Amino acid sequence: MGDFLYGKMLGYVIVGVPILVFRIMRFTLRIVWWLGLWVILSVGAGLMSITRAGKSGSDETAGFGGYSEDGELWRDKASGQLFPYSQTESECCEIQASEAGTYWRRTALSRLVRSGAIMRYRFDAVTDGTAEVAATHEFPQEARVNLNLDTVDPAHASTDQYNQARNRDWALDALAHMDWLLTNRGWHAADRPADPSNQHWYANRYERPVISWTEPVGGEAPVPEISGPSALSEEQE
Repeated sequence: MGDFLYGKMLGYVIVGVPILVFRIMRFTLRIVWWLGLWVILSVGAGLMSITRAGKSGSDETAGFGGYSEDGELWRDKASGQLFPYSQTESECCEIQASEAGTYWRRTALSRLVRSGAIMRYRFDAVTDGTAEVAATHEFPQEARVNLNLDTVDPAHASTDQYNQARNRDWALDALAHMDWLLTNRGWHAADRPADPSNQHWYANRYERPVISWTEPVGGEAPVPEISGPSALSEEQE
């Protein structure tokens, strides 16, 4: 009986030790891989920041301004230039979403703790007819199987079975930032989308008078102070 127990214990050791060693090695390699990738990408991002030092990046406040008190002119905040706008004609834009790549540094840290990849999404306010982009903003979303931007609809938050609170907050912050950009460019909220192909919860619609950009007028007019966005998504990396 003793020999049988000894053999059984020895069998467990022979089989179990290699399995344990393999699991430890796999765990260690996963940490080294994702942590190493994060370090490499961080160093690369730092070097790119150094090379770009002194160069002017894109200004997201471009096009900011305000309407004159007499309700006839639009003043560009940066230049002070005045532009007339129509009292009868208006233009509209709708917010559309698209996948724009991957946040690799965030993904490295996310995968390190066995979470999903962090995808890069973008909201674009696309104008009717001309399809010009009136405002744009990128934000993160954790990749989840069979889940997407539509499944983080705040209207379904109380019945959310998949713990999408972080994705939902990121999307809502991005929408708030889009509202800030559009509002400071003269747009205001309008009725829900008329396009049946864009009936998503985030597809907000905006409207503003048609501004005659090619017909500037002389002089300047006071413009309201521009406040910061009500909510900003955390720093994108």
